Amino acid sequence: MQRRFSFLLGFVLAAVCGLVIGFTVSSRGAGNAQAVPDPDEQHKYLELARAEHDYKVDWQPLHSFTFDDAESLKALRVCEGEWQVVDGQLQAIGGKADDYRTILLAPCSAGPMRIEFDATLYPRPDGRVGDIYLRLNADDTCSSAKGYGLFVARYFNQDSVCYKNNQPIARTEWSPIVPGKQHHIIAEWNTVHLRLWVDGKVVIDAWDRTNPIAPDPAKWIGLAAYDTRLAVDNLVISGAKGK
Repeated sequence: MQRRFSFLLGFVLAAVCGLVIGFTVSSRGAGNAQAVPDPDEQHKYLELARAEHDYKVDWQPLHSFTFDDAESLKALRVCEGEWQVVDGQLQAIGGKADDYRTILLAPCSAGPMRIEFDATLYPRPDGRVGDIYLRLNADDTCSSAKGYGLFVARYFNQDSVCYKNNQPIARTEWSPIVPGKQHHIIAEWNTVHLRLWVDGKVVIDAWDRTNPIAPDPAKWIGLAAYDTRLAVDNLVISGAKGK
């Protein structure tokens, strides 16, 4: 009798364990099941991606500087540090230690913008260079805390970063800047899309589809260098035709 009872008890326990294990496996399977994408939502996303990829801007130069004349500095506004036109180049030649040298180049356009120039960062006595910093929608104090910032050679030439409201939204752990070498830099701001090229290679590709900041003609395009001598030439600022 006791042996039969033990057998029945073991059978019941095995059945219960089987049910629990089966339920657990099926529950996990249900939890891990992937939701079926909505075809309409997929179509909308693909159409948006295609439109953004194919979007082209017909650029029209708004401001251009070759800095062959020292008087060209009068068209700009120095905020921080010391800037001069030297040897046909705009140069940040001095300023406070561990601080920026900043200059306002021109007002923002009402739509997409393109900033293009040649730049050389000269090494400091310790051999390092600071960053090149484009301030977009900068205010009268040269702050872009309520705009975008595009950096290359950030943190003494370690990375390239896009900031929004002083917070990074895109980062590349790489900077192609060679101290003492002239580089060709292009920045484009198409409202939700910001890119930065150095010598024809994209180093920043940032998208900001959630609450993007629009270019404000009442704000400025600023240029800064961090505790480093910067030389700039062949500066062209363009906007979209008709804007």
